[in-house]
Amino acid sequence: MVGEVERTLDEWAYEFSLVPVGASDVDLERVAEEVLMEATRWAEQRQYGIGGGFEVDGGRIRYFFGLTCTRSDQSIPEPDAAELLEFIDAVSELRRCALEGRFRPFEESEGD
Repeated sequence: MVGEVERTLDEWAYEFSLVPVGASDVDLERVAEEVLMEATRWAEQRQYGIGGGFEVDGGRIRYFFGLTCTRSDQSIPEPDAAELLEFIDAVSELRRCALEGRFRPFEESEGD
């Protein structure tokens, strides 16, 4: 839209779960590791970093991590943050899991 300013931040927070779709034989631990590894690779290709992790809980994988800058002169535009979530969604679908969640600005109090 006209007049809108693109948000850029030093860090974006990701809070989401992956849930198996129509299959009970999904190895959640393996999927959790693979998805985080793919997300990290995506970030590193763009000179960003990822900090945080996941837990497997009650038939789902819960993630909380931050997409971070790796240089002091860097910031992360919101479209890049959205692209990472879309990428994770696509990677998850290939592993028969659905993504439920979002990304949002990282709050300073979360770093404590």
